[in-house]
Amino acid sequence: MNSRRNSLCGAIVAAAAALALLAPAASAQDWPKGKPIQFVVGFGPGSTTDLVARFIAPKLSEALGQTVVVENRPGAGGNIAVTSATRSAALPDVPTVNEQGFKDFDDLTWIGFFAPAGTPANVVSRINGKINRIVELPDVKDRLAQNGLTSQRNSPAEFAAFVRAEIPKWAKAVKDSGAKVD
Repeated sequence: MNSRRNSLCGAIVAAAAALALLAPAASAQDWPKGKPIQFVVGFGPGSTTDLVARFIAPKLSEALGQTVVVENRPGAGGNIAVTSATRSAALPDVPTVNEQGFKDFDDLTWIGFFAPAGTPANVVSRINGKINRIVELPDVKDRLAQNGLTSQRNSPAEFAAFVRAEIPKWAKAVKDSGAKVD
């Protein structure tokens, strides 16, 4: 875990956001009251991503008055976890990749909530606002800290911009590595 990771591991706060720019405007009746909200976690039970989803889900369910279900589908998605240029407050004695001789290496691990393409903008905004408030609750901040994480609140547009910036960075890393899809 590292401090940059910790600061954006809160992209958890992005809350169903990254695809907000793709979502058309819609009216309040588009809010999916009859269907549970499903968090699909691309990692196995007990992973950091799973833990975050499981302590956010009941709070979001309470805030919305709607069921929120966490479903683990390892391999359904995820992110690349490395380290950042700064040391982690949780692991202050562990040197960074930069300190081990890899100049200018800087990466972070982050967790974000995404919505399906076409999700109405008002739905994305509502969920985003609720999750932004939830991650600021003292008990949630404490749970994040116990796992070496912090949160960063942001808007759907801010999170979408962050994700768009990550794509070319990691596309280059994959290309440079020579990795191929089987």
